[in-house]
Amino acid sequence: MVAIKRKTIFIVAILLLSLFRIYNATPTTIYVDDDGAADFTSIQDAINNALDGDTIIVRAGIYRENIFINKSITLRGEAGATIECLPNLYGITVNANGVVVDGFLIKYATEGRYCLKLNNVRDCIIKNCNFSHSYGGIYIYRGLNNTILRNKFYNNNYGVTAIGLENSVFRENFFIKNLRGIDMGLDTRYNVFFYNNFINNTLDAYDESTFNQWYYQNVGNYWDKYMGEDKDGDGIGDNPYPVEPLEKGNFDYYPLMENYTGMDVFPPDILDLKAAPQIQEPGKYVNISCKIIDNIKVNRAYLNITFPNNSFLNISLNNINSTDIYYYNASFSIKGTYYYYVWANDTNNNSEKSNLHKFVIAYKPVALFNYTPSDPTRLDIVTFDASTSYDTDATGGGIVNYTWDFGDGNIAYGKIVQHQYAENATFTVTLTVCDNDGAWDSISKEITVRNIPAVVNFIFYPTEAIVGETVYFNDSSDDRAVKIYIWE
Repeated sequence: MVAIKRKTIFIVAILLLSLFRIYNATPTTIYVDDDGAADFTSIQDAINNALDGDTIIVRAGIYRENIFINKSITLRGEAGATIECLPNLYGITVNANGVVVDGFLIKYATEGRYCLKLNNVRDCIIKNCNFSHSYGGIYIYRGLNNTILRNKFYNNNYGVTAIGLENSVFRENFFIKNLRGIDMGLDTRYNVFFYNNFINNTLDAYDESTFNQWYYQNVGNYWDKYMGEDKDGDGIGDNPYPVEPLEKGNFDYYPLMENYTGMDVFPPDILDLKAAPQIQEPGKYVNISCKIIDNIKVNRAYLNITFPNNSFLNISLNNINSTDIYYYNASFSIKGTYYYYVWANDTNNNSEKSNLHKFVIAYKPVALFNYTPSDPTRLDIVTFDASTSYDTDATGGGIVNYTWDFGDGNIAYGKIVQHQYAENATFTVTLTVCDNDGAWDSISKEITVRNIPAVVNFIFYPTEAIVGETVYFNDSSDDRAVKIYIWE
C-alpha cells in the first residue's frame, strides 16, 4: 500500500472549510491496480482510505471483492476493470448519498444477490456499467433522485429490481436476454424511463405501481416485442405499448420504432444544487455547489446570481479534479435575498438551465416562544406567545412575519395566537420567524394535550319501581370520548 499524499495549504484550507456539505475540501484521486502499480491493489482498501469527494480510479484487472461504499465518492473503472461477485454476497453495496459508480463490468452475483445494491440512498449515479451473468443487476431499496444511465443488463434473472424508489431516472440502458428486465415494486413512484432498449427478454418490464412514467417529453423506449405501426414516420409508434401487469394500466405512450443507438440529444443534468449556508452573515462566505453529468462531456458551466439591488453576476463554475462536482465560493456584503441558477452545455451544444434557487445575506433572527396553559386539555384554548423572539440585526427592520404550524394541520400568523386542539395527543408546534431582509429561523416544541377524566353519571326511571316493572338506565356522563359502557 502506498501512502496517499494530500496537498494542504493553510490559507486555502481555511477558505474551503465551508465549501461542501458532503464533499472533501481537498479531494484526491486514488488509483487501484491489482498488479500493484498503484496506491492500492484492493478497491475496498482504497475506499477505506478515501474521504468524501475523492475519486477512485480502478485500472484494468479482475477484482474479486465484496465492496461497501459508505462515503460520497466517485468510483470509476478504466477499460477492462471487472468486479466478480463473491458467492452469496452483493458485488457493491452503496450506503452513502451522492455516490458515482462508472465504467465497470460486474458479474457472477449468485442466487438472491445482485451485482450492485443501492441501500436507501439519494443523488447517486450508476452509469456505463455492464451487469452480466448474474441473478440480478441492480437492486434498489428505497431512496430517491438516483440516476441509472447507459448501463447494459445482459443475461440476468433480473436486470433491475426496485422497492420504495422515488423520483429517479432510467435512461439509455440496454436490457438484453434477461428473464425480467425491470421489476418495479408497488411502493415505487414518480420514476421515469426513456430511451431504454428492451431486447430478447422473457419479460421486459413489470410495474406494480401506477405512479411511474414510461416516457419523457414525448419519447419512450424501444421494445422488440412492439408490433405497432408508425404511419407518420416520426420514429414513434402510433399505439402505446402496455407494461405488465396489464391490470395496472401502465403504458409507454411513445414507443420507439428502432432501438436507441446513442445519438446525443441529451443536455447535461444539473443535480444537487445548493448554497451552504443558506443564510449567511454579511461579509462571510457562501458556497454554491452541484453535480453536472452528461452522457458525452460537459463543455461549460456558468453560475448566474441576481443581487438584492438587481445587479447580477455571471461566472464560470470551478470544477474539482475533472469530476462531476462544480462550485463557486465567495463572500457577499449586500443584505437581502440572492437568486441563482446554473447553466451548462455539453460538447454537442445541448444545454440545460437549473431551477431558480435562493440564499440570504443577513443576520438571522432568533425564534422563541412559550404557551399557556402548560398542561392543556382539549377543552382549553392555548395561547402561543412569540414575544421573546428577536432580530439580531440592530440596524434592521425587525421581525416582520410569525408563522405557526400547530402540528394538527392548522396554521396561524401573528406574534401572539390562540388555538384549541380537538384531540388528546402530543403535537409538534413549529414557529418560523422572518425578518425584513428575508432571513428566517425556526423552533419546534412538543405540546401534550391530555385527556379529561370522565365524570360518570346516569339517570333512571321510574325512580320508584315495583317488582316486575322495567327500569330504564341512561348514561349522562360528561365525556364525549367515552368508548365503553359497563353496567353492573
